[in-house]
Amino acid sequence: MRRTDLAASGKGREWRGNVMKYRYLIVALGFLAAGTAAAAESPLTDCQKSVQEGDYQNAVRACLTDCENGTGAACFNMGAIHGDGLGVPQDYTRARSFFEKGCNLGNGDSCASLGSIYESGSGIPQDYAVARSFYQKACEFNDGSGCSSLALLHIQGLGTDQDYATARKYLEKSCSLSDGDGCANLGIAYSNGHGGIQDPRKAAELFEKACEMKSSLGCAGLALVFENGQGRDQDYKKARKYYRLSCNYGRGDSCASLAVLFENGSGGKKDLRQAVLYADKGCSYGSGKSCAFLGYLNYNGLGTDRDSWKAAAFYDRACSLNAGDGCFSLGLMFSGIGNSEAYFFRKAGDLYDRACSLGDYRGCVNLGALYYDGKGMPQDFEKALGYYDLACNAGVALGCANIGGYYATREDYGNAAGAYDKACSLDDGGACFILAGFYADGKANSPEGRNAADYYRRACELGVSESCQDNGSGAEQP
Repeated sequence: MRRTDLAASGKGREWRGNVMKYRYLIVALGFLAAGTAAAAESPLTDCQKSVQEGDYQNAVRACLTDCENGTGAACFNMGAIHGDGLGVPQDYTRARSFFEKGCNLGNGDSCASLGSIYESGSGIPQDYAVARSFYQKACEFNDGSGCSSLALLHIQGLGTDQDYATARKYLEKSCSLSDGDGCANLGIAYSNGHGGIQDPRKAAELFEKACEMKSSLGCAGLALVFENGQGRDQDYKKARKYYRLSCNYGRGDSCASLAVLFENGSGGKKDLRQAVLYADKGCSYGSGKSCAFLGYLNYNGLGTDRDSWKAAAFYDRACSLNAGDGCFSLGLMFSGIGNSEAYFFRKAGDLYDRACSLGDYRGCVNLGALYYDGKGMPQDFEKALGYYDLACNAGVALGCANIGGYYATREDYGNAAGAYDKACSLDDGGACFILAGFYADGKANSPEGRNAADYYRRACELGVSESCQDNGSGAEQP
């Protein structure tokens, strides 16, 4: 099955990173019955009819004959049948040989499938340069998915130089060839401005076009447009609609995004049972994001009975599917077991480490705290500060505040103030309050044009009640 992954944040609310991910497996069965464009105007051959009916034993006989007689689409079907083991033993070597023959006969699907084999390393060593050459051929034969796959290699710099402008050119061609995922990926390019102008409205148009072609990526992109109000007016009801379409087309992360909207009531009635239903559906599709959210629902008894064991199982599955929030949440569960047991802290540390490496920087903070306190591992302030710094630079306020705390206990108020100031700028009210105290007591010099009262006022605005008292800030209790 060919698919494309929309890069999104933990709850599907923002674009994450700048790379569009487009991954092929071996072949999309939807292409099997299609053959060539002429097939729509002519009676189906025995090969096409057998494939369409799922009679693969007869298809092997009929398609082999047509392939040997020079029909590239039949060679493609033979490759797909052997590659997926449909009615015959799965055999990547035979699949590759049929795809090679089909590609030599000018069949773009065959060339694109060869590209996916070399890109994924299915039965052969992975080779991005060879994959690129076959995607290039597929694109030249006007295979839209081949053009889109070629674009991704240029975006990621795999087998070729990274070149966003060239990638956008191939995505334009892919979309013009009515490849839904190609239009969706082109929408992402317009959304983030890669390879050309940034145009959220154009991106929304492309996502809509892709969704009309039943591209799960396109529907997910359009849902995100309505959720964030970028390129279209914000409309959570429409966001629900398009996440549901994307989910029904098989995109597990969209199921998770829909579950979140049901859980928080955005775009309609709050419905925790529907949240559980869609999170479970996405998890069954292999979405780590969905499994993690399903763990959260089970842990808190939202829409289902509270069940910590089930929650742990879902968090563990999410973590195995490279969802950092699943690793982090499971780490929290281990941290809360038997506070004197070093084993559980070590287990939590391993999970926080994995979460951190997967981009959930809360894991970096908690791993740093374990090193700082020497829980489950030797106490190591240098390592602790390293993890705090990693989180702080990623915008996690607690990482910055913990650095401030380290320096404050050593009466190094200059460095402490710098760290607390960054935490305060990330809306950590406690950091603002501590910083105000430093400036009020003369332990550090406030930035030019600001004073302690400014920081007390900000801390009050962020909900620190102590900062709203009579401290010269002029702030009132919220």
